Amino acid sequence: MQHWDILLSNQVNKKAFIDALLEGKAKGDLVAFNNQKGILFSDIAIEKFIEKEFQYDSVEASTTSNRQLRTFSSGERKKEFLRYCINQKPDFIIFDNPFDHLDQASRVVLAESAAEINRFYCDYSVIESYCRYIRFCSK
Repeated sequence: MQHWDILLSNQVNKKAFIDALLEGKAKGDLVAFNNQKGILFSDIAIEKFIEKEFQYDSVEASTTSNRQLRTFSSGERKKEFLRYCINQKPDFIIFDNPFDHLDQASRVVLAESAAEINRFYCDYSVIESYCRYIRFCSK
């Protein structure tokens, strides 16, 4: 399995960069992502998902608990959304600052879950943000 750790400077348009990966328009060394199905794991993606569930009065992320994502704490929300991402069977997941707003214990649990994903579910993970909790990244 191949892992990428991509650190972007403040001068890079992060949204355009992520969109290019997800839309199959990557360039250079990242062209390997162009024919792959990807999904974004970020606070913004979670918020959009919460809005969608609320708008349609549906439960999509946590079907086993039959609860909308907005009813979980921020740490539980991220774990449930990660499960949802895995269930979409992507070829790669972009983790955009996955540990923001989490306490130490939740960071460890999320890092372990992400490491598990890389062993069993995805060919690639793109980690956009540096975090010492991610120990499975390499290029």
